[in-house]
Amino acid sequence: MLHGLLRTPLRALLLTLVFCFTTDVRAAPLPLTSLDRSEQQAHLQQMQNRLEADIALSPDQSDLPLSPARIVLRPMFSAQQGSWPFEPFVHNGMFKEIAQYQRQHPRIIVIQGGRATLGMLYRQLNNERILRRHQGGYLLSYPLMIAPDAALVLENEPLFLQAHTGTALINRGALHISNALLTSHLDGQKAPAGNARPFLMNWAGSRLHLDNASIRDLGYDAYLSRGITTALSPQQPEDTPPAQVFLNGSTLQNMPVGLELQHARAIVSASRFEQMQHYALDLDNSQFALDNNQIQTVKQFSGIRVRGASAGRLVANRIGHTRKSAIEVENFQGQLLVRANSLSNNLGHGILLREVHADSSLLVTDNTILNTQGSALEGVNVSVLNVTRNQISNTAEYAISLRNATATPGPVRIFDNQLSHVGKAMVRTQGIHQILLGDNQFIASPLLQPILVGDLMKYQAPVLQRMLQQQEWVDIRLDEVSLLPPS
Repeated sequence: MLHGLLRTPLRALLLTLVFCFTTDVRAAPLPLTSLDRSEQQAHLQQMQNRLEADIALSPDQSDLPLSPARIVLRPMFSAQQGSWPFEPFVHNGMFKEIAQYQRQHPRIIVIQGGRATLGMLYRQLNNERILRRHQGGYLLSYPLMIAPDAALVLENEPLFLQAHTGTALINRGALHISNALLTSHLDGQKAPAGNARPFLMNWAGSRLHLDNASIRDLGYDAYLSRGITTALSPQQPEDTPPAQVFLNGSTLQNMPVGLELQHARAIVSASRFEQMQHYALDLDNSQFALDNNQIQTVKQFSGIRVRGASAGRLVANRIGHTRKSAIEVENFQGQLLVRANSLSNNLGHGILLREVHADSSLLVTDNTILNTQGSALEGVNVSVLNVTRNQISNTAEYAISLRNATATPGPVRIFDNQLSHVGKAMVRTQGIHQILLGDNQFIASPLLQPILVGDLMKYQAPVLQRMLQQQEWVDIRLDEVSLLPPS
């Protein structure tokens, strides 16, 4: 057992083993200075407080319209004024499916100027081919659009979306689903050609509220059709407010992507994502708060992906059995807090950071990362990073691995982590000029396992000696000569 609080005989053994791996650096000045521990701890706490404050979100409190909505059937023309909300789906299979079911030029149900319920739609449409009673709820066989001045409220009864007829929900207003099921329905037929299942699209400026809802079997692998999606259309002004998405106590199952959010503000809490194909949540250029959710089984990619100019927090989520990483951060420039999550049994990395802009604020703290086939934390082209108070165990590769093709200034802070049962080395860094280390606990293999590799390997002995014998926190500043060529 190798860590910062070792008894004297074990500490001596550690230092003996360390020197076996270390190039002699006595002839060169050591690039080490001591850190003020309390100052660094205060800095990290201030960062966490700032991130929590900057990305604090609250549910949208806007009232729904009270007056009864108008329900109309409108022809669906492509490439004409007013057609943009459904234009992207013309080539995604929707119109082909519609043409197999509707007997005239394709039409869409439009809710305008007020609030509608399924019962109201059923009575006003009065057409069993469009909407009929089914299994204690309703079966919808036409596409439906909610106008910006309208709302559709589903409460305590299921809505089935017919899978062979081009059915989809296109939201420009407000959609509230409470204690209700929303799912596709095959009606005893085979799966649609191309697997073109119904989906839910929310354009910028819309509101989606799911409370104790069950959403399953929606979406197919096509643009804006992978499940529940938000986006800003090129036909909308750039200053259109983001779509508002609120999920609480809901379950999403068997979709290509549970939530694919662009240009959104999302609060997702106490919800479950199960049996997803690509991602459970895919967040791009959005603000978000994801708290106390569970993600179980993502068959192809990662549990949560964060991209673009985003700001958000991932707190107390449980993510397991993903094909790739539990959390993936890619081409990112923004603010991100990853705190108190449990990431286990993932076939890729626990957390993958790739192309993180130097202006970003990124804090990874108080997480438990277990049983990964890659590294617990893998960073590629990441400059500034803070990793503190994480528990990492049983990872096949590295506990923490950071590699940059072009050297970056840093700093990277790695403090107070517990690292054990690692297949390769505990910490690997490459292409980072400033690295700060302190109070990390290492439980290493008894077979002379290296602790620090990459650019730090030749300084492993003096670094660990100062951390273990003198219990210092150290600031390591490497010049160009000390950095290894990119691997």
